[in-house]
Amino acid sequence: MPENIPSAHSSTLAILDNSRLLSAYFAGSKEGAKDVAIYANILIDKNNPESATWQEPFKILDRKILSKDAKEYISKIGNPVLYTINNTIHLFVVGVSIGGWATSKIYHYTASADSEKITFHFQKALHLSPLLNISNLVRTQPIEITLHNNQQGFILPIYHEIANKYALNLIMDSQGKILQISKPSNAQGLLQPSLTALDSTHCLLAYRAHKKANSILYTQACNNQLKYSSLIKTNLENKDNSLNLFTINEQTFLLYNTTKQNSPRANLTLAKMKNYETFEKLFDLDTTYTINGEVSYPTTLIDHKNGIIHITYTVDRKFIRYITLNIKFLEDAL
Repeated sequence: MPENIPSAHSSTLAILDNSRLLSAYFAGSKEGAKDVAIYANILIDKNNPESATWQEPFKILDRKILSKDAKEYISKIGNPVLYTINNTIHLFVVGVSIGGWATSKIYHYTASADSEKITFHFQKALHLSPLLNISNLVRTQPIEITLHNNQQGFILPIYHEIANKYALNLIMDSQGKILQISKPSNAQGLLQPSLTALDSTHCLLAYRAHKKANSILYTQACNNQLKYSSLIKTNLENKDNSLNLFTINEQTFLLYNTTKQNSPRANLTLAKMKNYETFEKLFDLDTTYTINGEVSYPTTLIDHKNGIIHITYTVDRKFIRYITLNIKFLEDAL
């Protein structure tokens, strides 16, 4: 953690090169405070969990820098999302000018992944609405796709929060240019979509269920043309908690919160998907016994080459915890 900063939340991960990993998060006195900034740490020797070392944290961005770059007043920032493609790190971050998170915008920065010192440069505010262009937020990781011209691109899952809460998928080229905006469903109360590729032609979404969604975890199938199925009710609950889907060798897993008496976010639980409607719990990755505490907002990064699943998440809003799972261990456990 940065020195003398008591709170952190909403972490994200990106590969820098074969030996380094970047993690970012927002931290300050509390969520939404004016002193909150986006910080990052670099993990050295990431392929050897016993010897891997986190370097000292450094500041990427604060509201004053974003105000200067975007040429508009920013009162608070949060929810960084990192993604590396073609040796470029993309950073998407939420900023608010007036009001709460529901009036936010998404801002885009980039940096070179092979630099010794990671420095982000402002690109733009994402323009997603012809009117006020507000109430768009980002939280979960993109997935890579092949575009119609056979170039690399990615899908960035985002969500709209004011009034009706719903998800959107942004299809982007490798430079972060928006090519298409896709709305999976008109259902209300589903936000912070997590997106995973099931195979080369099919994908799956899972949603954080706000109160309007009646605490059910919903999934939704999609294909490489972004044609979506109807929403699918699963056997799991989601009590307004962020989650993370990921797929390894065509087996899909879910990181999500299960409850204890002390908190609805007390356990960080791993499950495998049996079908779109059914998930089977494997084990709890972590538990907090703090009253109203949380082990929450999980983010995963799959390093297939080295057989490692990198995971970060929030612990009691005090710090970010990092753990790894060995892919072979997980496959053998099944």
